Amino acid sequence: MRTTIDIPDETYRELKIRAAMQGTTVRKIILDGLAGTLRPAEAAISRSKLPFPVVRSRKPGSLQLGEEGVYEAFLETRRAQWNEEPEGIDPVFCGFTSRDEASTKQWAEGYLAAFSVAARMRLVTFDRALAASCRQALLLA
Repeated sequence: MRTTIDIPDETYRELKIRAAMQGTTVRKIILDGLAGTLRPAEAAISRSKLPFPVVRSRKPGSLQLGEEGVYEAFLETRRAQWNEEPEGIDPVFCGFTSRDEASTKQWAEGYLAAFSVAARMRLVTFDRALAASCRQALLLA
């Protein structure tokens, strides 16, 4: 089916930039967006509860872990994995951070969004602004 829609110039420019950064077409981005809107149930995560990582101690109440210890314990639960930086992240990162203002928050969020796009992973966040900047992000409420 063929149809015609009016897209504001600025929005279309952003679409073309995103398509170029992702190595795809404007048509594919639009169709993916429509599919996500029409079939949101496919994108929903399971509501089943995941077990919270528990670090066992021989003397309850005496275990003291610093940030590194908590991180290592979390990795041992097998619910987390380490991923190398994906190829092609640079142009995607530039697309997320090519605004007039510069801030460390913008760069950090841009990197997270670019990593998820370049690695074809889903970004999961509690941050509404970050979720809004990355099309495939999942906002947890």
